[in-house]
Formats: sequence, structure tokens, C-alpha cells
Amino acid sequence: GTPSLSLVQTLCRAAKASLRLGDSRSSLDYANQAVELTNSLPADRRAYALAHGALGIAQRATHQPQAAVESLESVLDDYVSLMLTEADYTYIELLRNLAAAQTENKHFEDARQTYERALNHAEGSDSQAHVAGTHRDIGIMYLHQNHLQEAIRSWLTALEIYEAQSDHTRAARLLCDIAGVRKQLGQGQRAMKNYE
Repeated sequence: GTPSLSLVQTLCRAAKASLRLGDSRSSLDYANQAVELTNSLPADRRAYALAHGALGIAQRATHQPQAAVESLESVLDDYVSLMLTEADYTYIELLRNLAAAQTENKHFEDARQTYERALNHAEGSDSQAHVAGTHRDIGIMYLHQNHLQEAIRSWLTALEIYEAQSDHTRAARLLCDIAGVRKQLGQGQRAMKNYE
């Protein structure tokens, strides 16, 4: 690989690490540097896909869903064939961020189709954490549409997986969300059961 490609990859990994630490501004900054660097390289689809994938996720994190959709859609086809490590954004993370940005843009049908792709990919790669996370995201999409029963159904599917994996932190967070929605639906008694 070229030194420039490995620098692009390093910048993208820094963008992901920054976002994990809750620093979305730095994430956007690193991703923009990666994109600028790819612009100065001879056409390298791998570098382009990595950089624009990181940029799209950072754009979504910094409340630019329209720009995020454009960045992420431009690289999906190339991204699926990349050889990646734990430090890189996965293809499923790209799909989930794209669907979330589509949800924020109120393009619910596009979002639903993108989540379907993410679920198929997560199930195919046997990543239970991503299957659960995608169901959680789908619940949020339903919440945006005010389809509260569907939101609860998606979250209960995610909850089963989190509990089976002993992921107590995510399970607890989800239980609070479910209880909150049940309260909105006037199911206060059931809501309290979820808290217990």
C-alpha cells in the first residue's frame, strides 16, 4: 500500500476513535483531513471509500443528515469489498448510519430498506451485537414516525439479544426507553414492570 493510503486509514481510525469518545467535532475534522488527502491522491477507490465513509458518519454525528446521506451513499458499493479491521468502521456501521440519517431526513421508506440491508448483513456475518443494535435503531425510526407499538416491538427483539449476551448496560438503557414509550401510551403499570 502507498504511504498516503495508510495515512488516510489512520485518519479514518482517529475519526472513529474520536466519535467513540464522544468528540464529534474532532471526528469530523479527521474525516475531512482524510477526504482532502484522497483528493490529492491518484484515484484510489479504497481510500475514497474509507474517507467518505468516515466523513458520512461524522456528518451524521454533527447533525448534518443530508450531507451524511450523500457521503455514505457514494461509497456503499466500494465499501462492502474492503478488507477491514476492528479499528475501521464496518459496512454495517455505514448502513446503520445511513439509515439513521435517512430517518432524520424523514425519508422513512429509504431508511426501512437500508435497515433491511443492515439486518441481512449483520445476520450473515453472525454479529449478534449488530443485529441487536439494528433492531434498536429500527425502533428509533418507528419512534420518529410516532409508531409506538412497532418501536416497542423492535426494542423487545433487541432486548432479548442483549440479555442473551449479558449486555446489561444496553439492556438497561433499552428498558428505560421501552418504559418511557409505554408511559406515553398510557401503559404506566407495564412501564413500572420494565423498570423493576
